[in-house]
Amino acid sequence: MNKKQGFTLLELVLVLIIVGIITLFSTFGLMEAINSYLASKQYSEYNLKISVALSRISRELKELHSVSKYTSQSITYKKDNQDYTTLKLVGDELKINGYTLLDKVSAFKLQLEKVDGNSWQLSDSIEELSNILISLTVNTSPPISINFGLNPWFNDTYNGPRKK
Repeated sequence: MNKKQGFTLLELVLVLIIVGIITLFSTFGLMEAINSYLASKQYSEYNLKISVALSRISRELKELHSVSKYTSQSITYKKDNQDYTTLKLVGDELKINGYTLLDKVSAFKLQLEKVDGNSWQLSDSIEELSNILISLTVNTSPPISINFGLNPWFNDTYNGPRKK
């Protein structure tokens, strides 16, 4: 008996096909994991950008002492003895005095209110301004929508509006 040991060509081809299929599926899984990691990292970094921008907006608007111009997408105000500052949406960028504070902004809305909940107007006294409502939507994946209100400090509204 002359028995040769080894693999036939058919067996080698089948093993290569099976290894190729396993590699293909593991590559898809690995690519999905890498893409998920990168998306999560981008989302986390953008959340940090948003947090910094909201802190700046909050600080700026809490310290305002007068408002010279106001629309639903922009406000020009003065703090202490400083020059006027403008916060507005330009295209998809939220800017303070022309400097980009946050990009990828798809919606930005300001609403100034009196203590009684009615809209504050430029013709009203600054002391009547008790609440500034801000709505912001950032075009990330998934989109981030933020709604918050703050009270200016100049009229003793540290812990919310006070009725006089």
